[in-house]
Amino acid sequence: MMLETVIFYLFASLAVIFALVVILHPDPVKATLSMVITLFSLAVIYLTIKAPLIAALQILLYTGAILVLFLFVIMLLNIQREISLPFSKPVQLWGSIVSVGFLIGIITNFAIKIKIEESVKNYSLVLIAESLFKENALSFIATGFLLLAAVVGATIIATKVKRG
Repeated sequence: MMLETVIFYLFASLAVIFALVVILHPDPVKATLSMVITLFSLAVIYLTIKAPLIAALQILLYTGAILVLFLFVIMLLNIQREISLPFSKPVQLWGSIVSVGFLIGIITNFAIKIKIEESVKNYSLVLIAESLFKENALSFIATGFLLLAAVVGATIIATKVKRG
């Protein structure tokens, strides 16, 4: 077994384990920190499939910027631990079952139709940059404003709840 394969399986299992911690842990700060480990594991997986640009974007954008923003908002709003029991309502159980069904369908679809070797060969830094900053510039900017509006809105709602 090659070293790349061992590293791939090690970080894939780490990603799955810490993703489950993100979903199941009642403390939002620990769940967010677990998400940092999950996204870092995904970056290492991208490196093993010879996609260093996507790995760098994963670390810089998601792990470095967005999750730090999540952690800042959680600490600013002083969100406490979740007390509710998992699947306390039938809607939650059925929603989870349907979500797992969709996830299995998506994974099956990708496993059948996409080959990693072909997708790695067909990307370049120039094509990604042109796509982001020319054709999809409006979407890129709108996403930034949407994240900013979400943080401001959450802060306003939280300060109104504390005063009232």
